[in-house]
Amino acid sequence: MTPLEIFFVQEFCRSARISPDLVSVLKVKERSRNPVGFMTAIIPSSVAEELRFDGRVFSSARVAHVGPDRLPCGMVLFFDEVTGMLDAIEGFAYGEEWPSVEEPIFWSEPNEQMS
Repeated sequence: MTPLEIFFVQEFCRSARISPDLVSVLKVKERSRNPVGFMTAIIPSSVAEELRFDGRVFSSARVAHVGPDRLPCGMVLFFDEVTGMLDAIEGFAYGEEWPSVEEPIFWSEPNEQMS
């Protein structure tokens, strides 16, 4: 997994009050990129039992600032409808293009949200 994908899943772990160490064992099944973001599918057998969610989608309330220009980006995590286990990670730019460099990355202040 890329540092940004790890960063995104750790945000979910923080929000769900579960150990961010669970992210270290995740393995990528497939990753596709496009001009405004990416979609990464996770190998189901690499997902720890605790990485569950009771909804199909988790979207961070905070904005990630990505790359040297600190472009605002969002994230969505997708969870399997049946098992509730983490299934995929999506990153997207709020602007016109995905940043060419994905690091450095940091979360906005809690009150900074994009609609």
